[in-house]
Amino acid sequence: MVDDPRAGLSAGEVAGCIARTLALPEVAELRPTLVPEFPVYASEASDDAERITTGFADAVGFGADGTPEAIVDWKSDVDPRTAASERYRAQIRSYLQATGAERGLLVFVTHGTVLEVS
Repeated sequence: MVDDPRAGLSAGEVAGCIARTLALPEVAELRPTLVPEFPVYASEASDDAERITTGFADAVGFGADGTPEAIVDWKSDVDPRTAASERYRAQIRSYLQATGAERGLLVFVTHGTVLEVS
């Protein structure tokens, strides 16, 4: 670790990035309900195939009744290209379908941008 983030990984910069991200209004409202690294498993069968979804959502926000309400995916990309953003959105949509949650947040922590996915 180094003090100057231009010279390498800086604990101060990482801590500041995390603090800024957790303070974003969309994230702050969900924080009390978030469970990190939540496993997601689902199976959907059709006439000729079965689609399996497995993975770990970065965080899931749960309602008072215990049902999933939001999926949060943290991304550290400094400049995500359109193709990357679309892949991220597709992943969140898969997790939304698998969990029944209605709201997805794609959070770019480096620059504090939050994209809603539904």
